[in-house]
Amino acid sequence: MAIRIYKPTSPGRRNASVIDYKKELTATRPEKGLCKRIKKSGGRNHKGQTTVRYRGGGARRIYRIIDFKRNKDDMSAKVLTIEYDPNRNCFISLVQYEDGEKRYILAPQGLGVNQTVESGQLVEPKIGNAMPLQSVPVGVEIHNIEMHAGQGGKLVRTAGGVARLMAKEGDWATIILPSGEMRRVRKECRATIGQLSNADFQHVKIGKAGRKRHMGLRPHVRGKAMNPVAHPMGGGEGRANGGRHPCSPTGVLAKGGKTRNPRKTSSRHIIRRRRSRRGVQLVLYKVKRDNQRIRDEVSEWDDHKEKARMLMRNCTERYKDRLNPASKTRSRPGRGPARLFRSLWAIRFWFTTARFFIRCLLRKIWWVTSWASFR
Repeated sequence: MAIRIYKPTSPGRRNASVIDYKKELTATRPEKGLCKRIKKSGGRNHKGQTTVRYRGGGARRIYRIIDFKRNKDDMSAKVLTIEYDPNRNCFISLVQYEDGEKRYILAPQGLGVNQTVESGQLVEPKIGNAMPLQSVPVGVEIHNIEMHAGQGGKLVRTAGGVARLMAKEGDWATIILPSGEMRRVRKECRATIGQLSNADFQHVKIGKAGRKRHMGLRPHVRGKAMNPVAHPMGGGEGRANGGRHPCSPTGVLAKGGKTRNPRKTSSRHIIRRRRSRRGVQLVLYKVKRDNQRIRDEVSEWDDHKEKARMLMRNCTERYKDRLNPASKTRSRPGRGPARLFRSLWAIRFWFTTARFFIRCLLRKIWWVTSWASFR
């Protein structure tokens, strides 16, 4: 799909781009029986309290009822139109089944008007067909994946989204999601073949603030630009930087750390976590901190060894006459205190050495376990 760039007739047009919908869409009005009105909330709950900031206004939308379940089996449907949906960034298709029923489905890339799609356990794995994962060949690209059988598609529903079926073992299928996460899903769950349409959506430039307002999004305000009563980073004289790590209005840190609930029941089905910048930031910070601690301990250990050598050298020089058997002086009476001093110092020396290595071993074990839990 092509991205259309206008002539720079204004500052907003200069940096803006749009998708050339005329090359893809075949209808301008939705199916009236599959639409309903949705009321805007402006980010407020039933009490009128703001629960989601920076929402409000925007153009009115009509919601299109999408068939995410694809549960009308063993009956082919003809694609009537490819349409625009203001509630999602991929296109939708209006299909009509043999019995006359019409439904909206997510339009995959390459699906055209007058083509047919099916759903069922024994259908052909071609673009637009929906089937259980146990019927999908390994390595095929899929989207609109169910997490529980009969629930309807929950995963991979955005523009250009595509997942891949990697393996099937027992009652489970392994898929790789667009985020890089690898997880297990029951083989009874359904998925649709192909990649979703409108893949160039990510390359569109908004260009001006007015287009964001038409989407129902209001301007974001930095925390350090607020008053102290409104944000933990607010207030201060001049252009203060907040005085603490970046956080939300409730004090939750904004950079670094995992955001997933560790007690979530579906966590046990995740084989490999997604590639997260937040987690990487936290791990890199921990690595840097641990490396600095190790460097400090090594330098401390080197100082300790140097001091031990100096002290042993001084002791040897001080008691060399008593420790030397060939000396003509009386070495017998002085040999006892020197030997006792050397033994006590050796005990202290080796105790400090053992404590240092035990600390290094425990730190290594902690690092390996924490890295395994992160992955």
